[in-house]
Amino acid sequence: MIDIADLRWRLIDALEELQQGRCGICERGDSWTPLHLDHDHDSGMIRGFLCRGCNLAEGKHSRWCTDSPCAICAWRSAPATARLGWTVAFVAEWTLTRPLPTLEVAS
Repeated sequence: MIDIADLRWRLIDALEELQQGRCGICERGDSWTPLHLDHDHDSGMIRGFLCRGCNLAEGKHSRWCTDSPCAICAWRSAPATARLGWTVAFVAEWTLTRPLPTLEVAS
């Protein structure tokens, strides 16, 4: 059986190593800019770390964007977790009553 708490920490460690303290959209990163764990609010799937500004912009960005190229759309289609080959749901108090998607871990 998979220990979900341990798996989440492994994912966070892997994301930190992959993103090297940088935002997944604007790529800025410094010790003064805390990063937030971005996730899809519909599916609950974790995407990676974003700075506050990009996290807010991503949340307000249209799903039917026609801008090309669009950094937010690019992030949604190829987030950091996709580069790791992981699909993990965000679990917070509000998601505990929702069914979680199947967990897939790449070999």
